[in-house]
Amino acid sequence: MVDKINGLQIKGKCFLNETFLQFFPGKSDRLSIVYGKNGTGKSTISSAFSHIATKRISDSISANLIDRSCNYLELDQSERIVVFNEAFIDENVKIDDDALGTIVLLGKQVGLQSKIDAQIEIVEEAKKGLDAATAYYEQFSALGGVMNPDYYFAQIRSKLQEGWSATDAIIRRNKIKSRVTDEIIREIGMMVVPESISSLQEQFEETQKLLNQVSDTTISYPHAVQAISLSAGFESELCKTLSQKI
Repeated sequence: MVDKINGLQIKGKCFLNETFLQFFPGKSDRLSIVYGKNGTGKSTISSAFSHIATKRISDSISANLIDRSCNYLELDQSERIVVFNEAFIDENVKIDDDALGTIVLLGKQVGLQSKIDAQIEIVEEAKKGLDAATAYYEQFSALGGVMNPDYYFAQIRSKLQEGWSATDAIIRRNKIKSRVTDEIIREIGMMVVPESISSLQEQFEETQKLLNQVSDTTISYPHAVQAISLSAGFESELCKTLSQKI
C-alpha cells in the first residue's frame, strides 16, 4: 500500500482550509523535498505525518494519506511511517552534561533517564524534608531547650522537691523528705483537684493539728476510761438471742 501514497490531505494550523498536497508527481518518484520560509507550514506537514503514524487524535490538525486520485489510504498493520522531526528528537534524544563531558542518550534511554531524574528529584525533596524534621527534632531533644519536654519535667520536679517533698514526709511521719520519682510526678499530674491551693493548705493544717493532738502523750483526759463488766452467762444469753429467727 505504501507505493500508492502520493500525498497528504491536511487541515489545521497553517492550513486554514482543507488542502491536498502531492509529493510524488511522477509514478516512479519516491523522494520529495519540502522547503519554504518560516511559517509556511513545513512543521505542520511534519506533525500531520506524526499524527498519521501514531494514530493520535488532535483538535488542532487533521490529516490523511491520499493516492493520485486524492482517495484516503489506510496503513496496514505491517506498514508504518517514521517521522524524524523536532518532536522525535525531543522524545528520543537527550543531551546530558556532567562533569566528565557530554553524554548523548537515544531511544528508550531518554525515557529511562527521565525516570531517573524524576526519582532523584523525589530523593532530594525527601532529604530536604528529613533535614527539616531532624532540625525540628533537635529542638525537642536539646538539653535545656524550652521545647524539650524534659525541661518542663525538671521544672516540675524542682517545685515538688521544694514543697511537696517535705509535706509528704510530715504526713508519713518520716524524718527525711520524700523522694520525687517519675511515677510520683505522673501520679500528681493525673490528679483532678477542684479546691484551691489555699483551701487545701487550710485543710492540711487543721488535719495536722488534730493529728498532733492525738499523738501527744502528755495531754491528760478529764475522765478515766471505765472498764466494762459483763454478768455471768452473758455470752450464752447473747448467742441464744442471736439464734432466734425474726
